[in-house]
Amino acid sequence: MCWSDACWLPRTVRGRLTLWFAGLFAGLSLLAFATVDAALRASLQARLDERLMGKAREYEALFREYGLMALQSEFRREAEAVGADNLLLVFRAPGQQVLASSDLSAWEGVALQAPEPAVLPAGEARCRTLHPALLDVGVRLAEARMAGSYLVQVGESLSHDQMLVRRYRATFGAVLAAMLVLGTSLAWLLTGRAMAGVAHVTLAATRIGNADLTLRVPVQQTGEEIRRLAAAFNEMLDRIDRLVRELREVTGNIAHDLRSPLTRIRAAAESLTTGAAAPAEAQAMAAAVIEECDRLVAMIDAMLEIAQTEAGAVRLATAPVDLTGMVRDAVELFQPVADSRRLSLAADLPAAPVVVQGSLPRLQRVVANLLDNALKYTPAGGRVDIGLAASATGVRLWVSDTGAGIPEAQCQRIFDRFFRGDASRSTPGNGLGLPLAQALVRAHGGEISVASLPGQGSTFTVWLPYMGESDPHCKGVTP
Repeated sequence: MCWSDACWLPRTVRGRLTLWFAGLFAGLSLLAFATVDAALRASLQARLDERLMGKAREYEALFREYGLMALQSEFRREAEAVGADNLLLVFRAPGQQVLASSDLSAWEGVALQAPEPAVLPAGEARCRTLHPALLDVGVRLAEARMAGSYLVQVGESLSHDQMLVRRYRATFGAVLAAMLVLGTSLAWLLTGRAMAGVAHVTLAATRIGNADLTLRVPVQQTGEEIRRLAAAFNEMLDRIDRLVRELREVTGNIAHDLRSPLTRIRAAAESLTTGAAAPAEAQAMAAAVIEECDRLVAMIDAMLEIAQTEAGAVRLATAPVDLTGMVRDAVELFQPVADSRRLSLAADLPAAPVVVQGSLPRLQRVVANLLDNALKYTPAGGRVDIGLAASATGVRLWVSDTGAGIPEAQCQRIFDRFFRGDASRSTPGNGLGLPLAQALVRAHGGEISVASLPGQGSTFTVWLPYMGESDPHCKGVTP
């Protein structure tokens, strides 16, 4: 803790929470103190007023029944019992002269002039507080006007009540200070415990800044919010780690796929520069260079299209597309390829058009990539099937083959860029066909999946939703 920096505490969430708690606790405590203090003083005053008024009524009844002498005797006796400096008793005539009283020597300076009859009519009574300059404490005075304008005044020193209020305030202040210290310390400990998960996340983020992607934040039961934060941070780390590994793998694959054609292009160019090749050989070399360049351009174009599609930079020009007719045309296009490889190619299509809202060229490319892969990796004598089915929520298109199949571990990576399974390494390709198909399907709001068993073949399934005003029961729609 750096005490040289006076502003260290408000800069931290823990410090701010602690200060907020201390301020809130102090404010609520002061409000409670003010409320209780006012209630205590009001209760003491009400109790005192009730006692003084009761005495005033008793003295009024005593005067009516036994006269002035009995009242004077009662004044002396009452003052001696309570103390002349604690109790003030005065009985006044209609002209305000004192007819009977207790010992008034201790009440010097107390303004005991009787109120005018117009201020306090006969039969009325009131209580008021006097603060004489010569006394250290206040005086509470009850006054009752009798019939005939006689006035009974009963006063009592407020020293006892004021001492009780002072004791209450001193006790409350001490308790408040102790509770504020203990409460602030407890708040500091609790906020520290609550923010421990954030500290773990901060530590992990710091170590990640040093390229340590293996660290994970422990998900502790320190609070649902911190637990969710740690879980979300760990999930983000998993994705970052996976992306970094994929980036390294993609970089290696790109380097491998680009190295071979560039090496062949360079070898052909060197042969041409020597001038030893015959014109026919030179033309063949030039054709090979063009072919390799075309492969590189196609690879780069596919990578750019995947990146732009996944980023949403490509806006689809959608229109009603008849999937039934599109698949039928694709089967006719690939039928010669299947025949040349001695494969059976069959289509299971509904009789009625199945229409979706989409981009015809891109959907054609999806189907072409799936059929090309199926025909490429199915051995002679095998079978490739393509089908289409409409439901209430969307359209399902599938392509199945009887090829070698894909191991389960590789099925999870089959849509990664440049990924090629063990069975496909000897077959020409760059590993971008399926990633591109997935990007195009997702751009249409759909999804693509694969199910495969080694030795039994694979089935790729595309699901497309009805977009716009498409209806699976549309008839005779031409894309």
